[in-house]
Amino acid sequence: MSGALMDAAIAEVGAKPWQVQTLDTPASDQMECPEPFSFSKFTSEACRPISNHVKSIQLLFDVQEGIEPSVEASEVSAMIAAGQFQGLPEVLAFKAEVPEGSKVDLILAASPSK
Repeated sequence: MSGALMDAAIAEVGAKPWQVQTLDTPASDQMECPEPFSFSKFTSEACRPISNHVKSIQLLFDVQEGIEPSVEASEVSAMIAAGQFQGLPEVLAFKAEVPEGSKVDLILAASPSK
């Protein structure tokens, strides 16, 4: 994992003033990515592997490719926004209970039409 994509993003936006606002309620939306790239590029260039030396994690991505959820993306987004993790389709369900106060996000990419 090279981290090249993450390094480029940090070079572009790092050391600039940013303001983060906490929303009163979770929000979800569907969007088209102007410059799409594959999940394999994302995992190899934006993510870094977890090692035995990691003591805490600010953001963790669990990338599962090739999964066809049994419900619409908007329904899954609504469940996650409402914190209803136990209602997720089996292929997306967590194997253990999500710790209290955890922030969960999900990226669903449409499979190419067959």
